[in-house]
Amino acid sequence: MIKKTTYMYNQFIFFLLFVLIVLSLTLNVSASSLTPVVTEYGKISISVDGLGTSGTDIIQVEKPEGATVRSAYMTAASNWGGSQIPNGSITINGVDVNWDIEVNSNGWNNWADVTSIVESTINSAPAGRINFSITETSPSAVEGEALIVIFNDPSQARDNTVILLFGGQATTGDSFQIGLSEPIDKTNPDLLIDMGLAISYSAQTSSMATQVSNVDVNGQRLTSSAGGQDDGLLANGALVTVGGLDDSNSNPDDPNGAPTDTTYDDELYNILPYVSNGDTNITVFTQNPSNDDNIFFSYFFMQSTTAVVGEGAILSPSDSSCDVNAAQTLTARLQDDDGNALTEREVTFEVVSGPHSGVSYSSDTDVNGEATFTYTGTSAGTDVIEASFVGSSSDTVTSNQATVEWNTPVESPVYVRSPEESTLITKYDEDANFSIQSSVFSSYEWFVDGSPINVTGVTLYNNTNDSSMLSYCLVNSSQYIDQEHFFMGIYNVSVSVSNSSLGNSDLFSWTWTVTNSSASGGEDIEFMINRTPEILVVGGNKTLHFNTTDDENTDDDGVPCSISMVSFTTSNETNGVQIKVEVLDPSSLDASSADFSQESVYQYIDIGFNNESLVNEGSNSRDIEFRVLNNKDGGTLIVNTVYLRHWNSLVWEAYTPELTGKDDTYSYFIVRDVSGFSPFAVTCNYQYSSSSVTSTDGDLPAYLKKELLDEGSDVDVEAPGTAGGTGDDDILVVDLGMSSDVDMDSDVEVSSDEEISGTSGSSNIFPVVFVLVVAMIALFFVVKKRKDEEEQ
Repeated sequence: MIKKTTYMYNQFIFFLLFVLIVLSLTLNVSASSLTPVVTEYGKISISVDGLGTSGTDIIQVEKPEGATVRSAYMTAASNWGGSQIPNGSITINGVDVNWDIEVNSNGWNNWADVTSIVESTINSAPAGRINFSITETSPSAVEGEALIVIFNDPSQARDNTVILLFGGQATTGDSFQIGLSEPIDKTNPDLLIDMGLAISYSAQTSSMATQVSNVDVNGQRLTSSAGGQDDGLLANGALVTVGGLDDSNSNPDDPNGAPTDTTYDDELYNILPYVSNGDTNITVFTQNPSNDDNIFFSYFFMQSTTAVVGEGAILSPSDSSCDVNAAQTLTARLQDDDGNALTEREVTFEVVSGPHSGVSYSSDTDVNGEATFTYTGTSAGTDVIEASFVGSSSDTVTSNQATVEWNTPVESPVYVRSPEESTLITKYDEDANFSIQSSVFSSYEWFVDGSPINVTGVTLYNNTNDSSMLSYCLVNSSQYIDQEHFFMGIYNVSVSVSNSSLGNSDLFSWTWTVTNSSASGGEDIEFMINRTPEILVVGGNKTLHFNTTDDENTDDDGVPCSISMVSFTTSNETNGVQIKVEVLDPSSLDASSADFSQESVYQYIDIGFNNESLVNEGSNSRDIEFRVLNNKDGGTLIVNTVYLRHWNSLVWEAYTPELTGKDDTYSYFIVRDVSGFSPFAVTCNYQYSSSSVTSTDGDLPAYLKKELLDEGSDVDVEAPGTAGGTGDDDILVVDLGMSSDVDMDSDVEVSSDEEISGTSGSSNIFPVVFVLVVAMIALFFVVKKRKDEEEQ
């Protein structure tokens, strides 16, 4: 009988424990600090409003334009030390609110998901304020409530975070941690971190300012005056304040000061002044020195960043894009309730939707609480990825969702332009043809000096509707410019190439120089120099000096312009006078009219002015200074073979120049009193070493070879004319070797005698090798014999 009674007693105890466990799980009753109950990420926004009433009143929701409800919640607090708030004792538009969570904290704090009650009303309403009627069936037992609505908000450009915390902060002091997905960057203009609090059973007036709560952020005091009845009445049963609608996130002026009136602290705060660049955690500490405030709700709206409070995982970057067939890496960072890194925890990454849905990967966190996941996209589209781990309560903790947008790489257009070079020189009577070819259908617009082309003398093949892969601009220079006595002009020709579907636009330009030249065509002009003079006035005469030194441009042989200075004297008007020096292709020189070899032409130049009559007829003391490279193509300049030749009256005049100086690079010359200005040719010869080429001076003694390089050489070279004068037609110049076809680095051929000698040397090795082989054989037999004797 005793055994049976004991058995029944044990059964009753087990049954009672079971009922208590089930009841506690059903009611979710526990004393708790503020802990996260909702965390949402994405392009979202939030509306929060509070109400303390003695019966029925209005609570509001602020709806953004185009937004829809993602979720909605209500939280309520009983009076201090009061009893539980029954289901249905608060209604929204006449619909009962049933609680999901209840917390006993100096009274009762309740939480409910009310999405189904308010969603249809909000979604069907226009943007702006929406009223909901709140009725408390036992108003004296309830201090107040807050309505929280999270919106899917298309107006948000970046992903935001909303964290809702519910419970009851210990009046003696409580804290919680916020973990951020990326370090704080306060230069981000979209960054916003707002915190709101809901506090019940707190009353403040100008004469009663001791019922307050303190809030610290990252160890700095944010406020010493939280609390009051901002959203209720100064009466028990309506003492509540909630940071939300009609409140400002401006922080109290004096974080250590007491409240001066009811609205001194409205419980909505801006946290940004309390964080620093690079921060990845935010710590919030609350304390109620008067021991009579109930902080039962807090929320964070974090714009342009992702965060978590308490134990959780942050996945970053929250938004990213990548080209297909490239790799993308995501990082999950785990923290515990105190914000400390969780190490050696297995994290599972999974693509939950998108073109790579189902891809998963697991890895353990490192000493920083971080685990990474790298994968390569093979298809275009947007993936949504989550990271999860097993939390301290053996439940699965899931991170925020991160998105990766995989894009098909867009190949940039390939262009072929003509002319390929960015410069073009044409004669005044020639056509200039510019064209651009694109690998994709494009639109084109042509310009000259920045203005759209639509003038006489221009032919365009053009379109503006992405329908052609080729466009050209043909300009007849004489019709386009149409100037009598044209000298020269420099124009910028450009074309804009765009494709609307690709969103690209490219600009190509050419520097187009038009000249009234003596050359046969613009293709014979390798480059040009255009200068204005420095003028020295002495009495009634003016001496004009044109500095034409130019080391930036070179001819096809890599030689800069040889003409360095041109000068003349005149008593006439010189206003606006200009010089142009055209460096011409030597092959364009008419060899049949020349009494010198074309190979001796160092540079072929045309010197012209925009006032030819002034310069050639109304001036005197016409001097030309020029320079010649000391070394060219491996040869050394023979100074006394340098001439300046002038095409004048259908014959070539030859001037023997005066050597004025020498440096490591150039020899410098001057010819005084030239007969006029028109085409010139600088001719000279170079001496090459005998190892590279057979020269006509091979039999000269060394001292004479040296003199050839100096001005006063006595080599038998008949110089045409005299210094400063013109020569006759009987010109004889000894060519001392202009060939540069011999490769200085070529291998030297070995003579047949040397080859025989080499073969003989090889045959002398044979006896030595024979003796060594015989010696090795003999040594082998001696060793073998000794070994056989030892074995016997």
